[in-house]
Amino acid sequence: MEKQKAAVLAKKVNEVMDRLREMDEEKREKFVDSVLDWIIKMFDDIQKAMAEGGMIKAAKVANAYRRQLEDIERKATAIACLTYAIKEKYQRKLSPLFIGVLGLV
Repeated sequence: MEKQKAAVLAKKVNEVMDRLREMDEEKREKFVDSVLDWIIKMFDDIQKAMAEGGMIKAAKVANAYRRQLEDIERKATAIACLTYAIKEKYQRKLSPLFIGVLGLV
């Protein structure tokens, strides 16, 4: 079952990557930048909640983001943008890592 979910997610990531490649450069850079900002905000919000309210508050914030990432399109977009943002020669190596890490969220 998990392999099937990962395969579906990987397929969706490839679809998003194809859409990114089709965008003009300026639009693509703005889009990727906005998605990366959202991902960074997610981790910052969780860290801030931990510092201000401890584990319980951090878990609540993490669960709120986890629910957002249950949407396969959003998850695939996050993974595709993370993959796009790294050097091309490392994309194949790191893409499965992103799928694994964000696939668990």
